Amino acid sequence: MVQMEELLVKYNLVSKKYEELGEKHEGLLVKFSDLADENSRLKRDLVDHTNDNLLKKVEDQEQRIENYKMNIGHKESAIIKLEDELVDIKSYCALLKESLDSMEQKLA
Repeated sequence: MVQMEELLVKYNLVSKKYEELGEKHEGLLVKFSDLADENSRLKRDLVDHTNDNLLKKVEDQEQRIENYKMNIGHKESAIIKLEDELVDIKSYCALLKESLDSMEQKLA
C-alpha cells in the first residue's frame, strides 16, 4: 500500500512537471512566433529602407542627368552664338576684303 501511495505521489509530481514543461513549451512557441513576426517586420523594414536608399540614389542620378542636360543645352546655345558671331565676322571680313580690293583697284 505504501508503495502504491509513493508511486501515486511520484506520478502526480511527474504529471505536474510534465504540465509545467508543456506550459514552458507553449510559452517558447509564443516567443518563437513573436520573434518570427519581428524578424519578418525587420526584413520588411530593411527592404523598405534599402528601397528608399536606392530610390534616393536613382532620384539623385536623374537630377544629375537633368543638370548635365541643362549644361549641354547652355553649351549648345553658347556654340550657336559663337557660330553666329563667326558668320558675322566672316561677313565683315568679306566686306573688308571687297573694300580693300576696291581700294587696290582705285590705286592701280
